[in-house]
Amino acid sequence: MPTRYDIYGFRALSIEKALQLVQSALDVTLNRRDSEYRGLYYMTGRSQSRGLMLYANQTQDGWRRPEYKGYPVILTVSALEGMDEIQRKLTSDRTEPVLLSSTAHPDEPSDGELHDPTPP
Repeated sequence: MPTRYDIYGFRALSIEKALQLVQSALDVTLNRRDSEYRGLYYMTGRSQSRGLMLYANQTQDGWRRPEYKGYPVILTVSALEGMDEIQRKLTSDRTEPVLLSSTAHPDEPSDGELHDPTPP
């Protein structure tokens, strides 16, 4: 099954208000993090490749995601179970967040499996 990555944007909410919305809509807790590279952000778990991450799109150095300049707060949802349900809970009956991008990447073959790119 392909791994899905979604990007949501908030136009008018502060990061604190967006945090409240996400936690309430999904019944999850995002932990506050701070780093020199990323600044203040919130995420579930320890992995950036799987889970939720909420962060400010603009920093003093510029835009983290310049393709989404109209969205000062970004939420990434990566490789979780029930991605369609997560999308429904985040976007149904509200104007924020907006689903900006959704991509699916094929899973890598596991060790021992050979992938033959030629059709049978």
